[in-house]
Amino acid sequence: MNNEISKERIFSDKKLRESLEISMFLEAYNRKHGSDFNVFQKREKPDYLIKDAKENILGVELTSVYINDRVVGEEHKKEGVREISFDSSTHQDIRDRYFNRIIAKIEEKAHKIKEGKYDTTY
Repeated sequence: MNNEISKERIFSDKKLRESLEISMFLEAYNRKHGSDFNVFQKREKPDYLIKDAKENILGVELTSVYINDRVVGEEHKKEGVREISFDSSTHQDIRDRYFNRIIAKIEEKAHKIKEGKYDTTY
């Protein structure tokens, strides 16, 4: 029996996808910063509040950015790892477009925060 969860199931189940994403984020963030943050509260805008042993609280907004605007079901649910090599000039155009999409999404979220569309009172 295969214990791995299929990409099809992950992309069709928002709660499962977000649970996996926050877990991966916390693992990487805590390792990088030597911290011990854990999920404190699931909510909206931001998606999660995380708290460490010192009672520091951070808001985490999960956002997905894809290489193109094709339906996730058509492009991103496919099994197998699809990587863009960041060490080669072969995919320079794709990388540049993807990075630009990421930056645009961050700017969009930052603008919404400035407009008061996110609760930052935690």
